[in-house]
Amino acid sequence: MGWEKGKKKLLHELSQMIAERAEPEAGLLVDALARIFFRSFPAEDLEGTKVDDMYGFIYGCFNAVQRWPGELAKVSIFNPDLEKHGWESNHTAVMLVAPDMPFLLDSVRGELNRRNTTIHLLHGQNFAVERAEDGKISAISAKGDDSQQIVSLIFFGIDRRSKSEEIAEMTRTLTDILAEVACVVGDFAAMRSKLAEVTAVVKGGSEVEKAQREEHAAFLEWLDRDHFTLLGYECLGVQYQGDRIEVIDIPESRLGSLRHRGTSGRFDLARDLQTAMAEPELLLEREVTFSKSRLRSRVHRLAYPEYIEINQLDESGHVVLQHRFLGLYTSVVYTQSPTLIPIVRLKVAEVLKRSGLDDSNHEGRELARVLELFPRDELFQAEVDELYRMANAVNQIQERRHVRLFARQSAHGKFFNCLVYMPRDRYSTAKRILIQNMLCDTLGTEHSEFTTFFSESILVRIHFVLLLNPDDPQEYKVSELEQEIVEITQSWEDRLRDRLLEQYGEEQGAGLAECFGDGFPAGYREAFDPR
Repeated sequence: MGWEKGKKKLLHELSQMIAERAEPEAGLLVDALARIFFRSFPAEDLEGTKVDDMYGFIYGCFNAVQRWPGELAKVSIFNPDLEKHGWESNHTAVMLVAPDMPFLLDSVRGELNRRNTTIHLLHGQNFAVERAEDGKISAISAKGDDSQQIVSLIFFGIDRRSKSEEIAEMTRTLTDILAEVACVVGDFAAMRSKLAEVTAVVKGGSEVEKAQREEHAAFLEWLDRDHFTLLGYECLGVQYQGDRIEVIDIPESRLGSLRHRGTSGRFDLARDLQTAMAEPELLLEREVTFSKSRLRSRVHRLAYPEYIEINQLDESGHVVLQHRFLGLYTSVVYTQSPTLIPIVRLKVAEVLKRSGLDDSNHEGRELARVLELFPRDELFQAEVDELYRMANAVNQIQERRHVRLFARQSAHGKFFNCLVYMPRDRYSTAKRILIQNMLCDTLGTEHSEFTTFFSESILVRIHFVLLLNPDDPQEYKVSELEQEIVEITQSWEDRLRDRLLEQYGEEQGAGLAECFGDGFPAGYREAFDPR
């Protein structure tokens, strides 16, 4: 409440200062912008702010919008100086003026976070602008209609940057990212139309069994119901000359981000088709396939985006086109029951069927629960055999204090996916980092990401996604990796207990561990191994 009162007082003083200092015509516009921009500005972020700095800041925002040509996003990064900018700050300012469109703030914030840049202040606001014939602003309002220009004004206060070359590079990068955002947003309708067109092709095909075809079409329709953020599209052609297969890029087909970034789609499809020559029925089973891009998305979320690949077949069952949609699953997908997701629901049903377990008994219900909570990437990308192996092995842990590793290499060998289960009380950020570094070093990865999942279980699950170096494949044994993780997660007390059990047997050793396990001071534990 105190912060809100302070904010109200500041805004009142700011309005008075604008009326006193600004020329009447400009003052009305600046005051309107101030009321709109600061209306939802977090009150606590204004604590300690001087009204003089607020005046200089909002006047600078007005001038930035005034000078903005109104088409492409404009990025300005500077260190506020009282004489030059009319206000000052300890932080570097990042100011964006752009047409109203999705993903602006998310995409810039993602790039700043990628650079490990601390964001001290962040606020964005949309508003309507009217311009006179000479291009100057004649009115500013909170809401507009089709005849008005809707402007996005976004401000970040970040860690101080003093090197001009670093500021110039960051400005170029953010400008490029916002151009890619504009391309994705501009092509969104065309990508949705292409998705609908491909769905119709799948429905109308005759080479794949009807039930499977209907499930694939249902999945594509599910994607279009706000479950997949389309970022790009490309189409690949296939030509056959005897035993020779040639995959052809169709550059004019590219939409969204794929106008800007290269892909390995042509090489991946060529390899898949060569493999399928020995087993042609695989093409009919894999009309829709899943993979990940090696290039992280710069639009919306800083993550490795998904490829949904749809093979279009001719009457003889040969792939003649592959449609590739690039995008990110929306947040609701990660909490939605897998039994509601086409294709995935069939995988889950098949795993439950193969297990032979009845959902009326404990083990069957637990397996269903394991699948319900399984990482969505694994449910989409893993083949049924892999999913069956992993899910049943997880189910067999049965809430015991075990450390387990389950690993799977992704399609086209780009990623290594690891699921690590460990007792909750053994988990710490330091141990997670040690495990992650060990996996990266052993597998020769270029980059890694992780997601940690806590539930009411005594076990914690860590899902590592490791980007492999295609030029430096490594040999590994999952059992050896798992043993290293066991050693990393063991505490001094765990090793003492193991030694006591070995020396005195289970009953006496467990009693001694219970009695003395916590009795050794930290200095002793650091200096001496339990053995």
